[in-house]
Amino acid sequence: MRLSMEWCREMKEQKLEEVCSKYITQLTESIEAQRKYKKNPPIIMLSGGVDSMILGAIAKTVYGEVISLTVAGKNTPDIQVARKTAYHLGIENIIIQVSYNEIMKGLESAKGRNIKNVFSLLFYLMFQSAFKKYPVKHFDLLQGDGADSLLGSTSSFIYMKCAEIAEKENITKDEARTICKQKFFQDSMRLKRGTADLFKSIANEESANAVQPFRDPKVFWVNDLPYSLSRPDKKLLHREVIKKLGYNPKNVKRVTMQQGTGFYEVMKQNLINQTNCKNANQAVQLILNGV
Repeated sequence: MRLSMEWCREMKEQKLEEVCSKYITQLTESIEAQRKYKKNPPIIMLSGGVDSMILGAIAKTVYGEVISLTVAGKNTPDIQVARKTAYHLGIENIIIQVSYNEIMKGLESAKGRNIKNVFSLLFYLMFQSAFKKYPVKHFDLLQGDGADSLLGSTSSFIYMKCAEIAEKENITKDEARTICKQKFFQDSMRLKRGTADLFKSIANEESANAVQPFRDPKVFWVNDLPYSLSRPDKKLLHREVIKKLGYNPKNVKRVTMQQGTGFYEVMKQNLINQTNCKNANQAVQLILNGV
């Protein structure tokens, strides 16, 4: 990976259609290369957002009849979003609903794992509980982890030095933003941020196989695309890829796990109350690691 203005300008010359075609080809190749249980079509872990919609569209095109799984709290907004996305794709969608009390029963099994915050804990407990309800043994689980950091963070914090970089390097703000998101991506890879490895371990324990094409080094070039072309806040590139695949992403609305499950704020407050810690992430460390 390079933080190079010459590289950024080289990428800027690429046409959007060419970029989308290359991206689709490489994601398709990555999915097939990562598959382990090829007697069955892969199962799509469908959150309902544009990233999982890309994977669903590719899987439908390549493998035909596929199913998708959505893990959700009971009667929560993410169920509606996932069903709508599955409808647009023309694939079956199985909703695995879990309750807060159900997922918290697995808290003891989270000890000793690489879980450092509330989001990771909730992620682990929800999928662990869901796969007890819907066995995924000997299936490839197609999952979109890594897509967010590949496009660049939506947080305004990482772009705070954008004006300073643009002035110092005598470059445009778009080029400066590109450098900022490149650095964010590199830091994410180095620090292993996100839940990708956690999902892999959950899948392995269920004798399943996690397939995560957005984390394939083959597609890391996407991060070097100009900020204006990828637009992480609008997922511009991924929406264009969906169009290229023949589907309409216009009405797809992303619901984060924090918003959609209804568990996140409840878990935060309960953990704080249980430990008397100042914040919930400290409480997670205390409960799981005794720190």
